[in-house]
Amino acid sequence: MTTTAKILGSQPAYARPASLDNTGSSHQDGDRHVDEADGLTKREAFAMAALQGMLANNAIKADNYENAPLMARGAKAMADALLGELAKEAQ
Repeated sequence: MTTTAKILGSQPAYARPASLDNTGSSHQDGDRHVDEADGLTKREAFAMAALQGMLANNAIKADNYENAPLMARGAKAMADALLGELAKEAQ
């Protein structure tokens, strides 16, 4: 995986910036609530979507988890491939 793909993959997938109050100041001080969340990385979100697609396949039995490690590796590989393609566009 290229450095650009690694950077893209480690970025938050569903990030939200810190919210501002009605005066325009950030809620990052003292006892104020910070409305900020990083959540999953893009790589994790892409792998999750790939794995969901695999699990939605009716040919895979829900009670047979023998292929789980293979499917997990495949989901990571698909996420990394997508990040590689996105990195090409970012350059």
